[in-house]
Amino acid sequence: MTIEGYHVSRYEYVPGQRVRLDAGQVTHFHDSLEAAGNIVGEDCLNAHRPAGWPCRYTCLYAVRTLSDCSLYGSSQHKDEKVHYYRVRMDKAVRVPMVLVDQIRKQVNPTAAQIEQMAREYWQPSKEWSYWEYLTDEIEIVEKVEPLSMDDFAVIGAHGSYIDDNELAKEFCRAVVSGKKP
Repeated sequence: MTIEGYHVSRYEYVPGQRVRLDAGQVTHFHDSLEAAGNIVGEDCLNAHRPAGWPCRYTCLYAVRTLSDCSLYGSSQHKDEKVHYYRVRMDKAVRVPMVLVDQIRKQVNPTAAQIEQMAREYWQPSKEWSYWEYLTDEIEIVEKVEPLSMDDFAVIGAHGSYIDDNELAKEFCRAVVSGKKP
């Protein structure tokens, strides 16, 4: 099933171009994680990834709406020139974006707790609102302009992100404390 969404990148592409990371190439996201010392959390998530699903180190990321993409791009690429695109993805995995950061913030979780949190990431059961799509390849449909941070759709996306962040905190706290999430 083909899914349309939005992607932000430091790179310029043209409509019709298919974008895929080459073997051994890592994303800007991965470079940022190494610089921040957050690779351990990524290793844990990737260790529990279902067979055949995109690896977070080498996949491309997209979101479903331009408002979500505008919010993400403005927060993650503050000092960089970036480009926004409407894209198509033939195979994509939908996962709750904010859960990743909360998993990384847990102090000394056990292997079983990590597995439980990773399972929720890869096969979500909670009512998440702010999704990211992981895929091995995107097709550029068109270059688009991001929405203003004052746009009501972006403000709504920010609210969804905040709500999901609270849900992720509660979920991870429950897992680590041994309570039913």
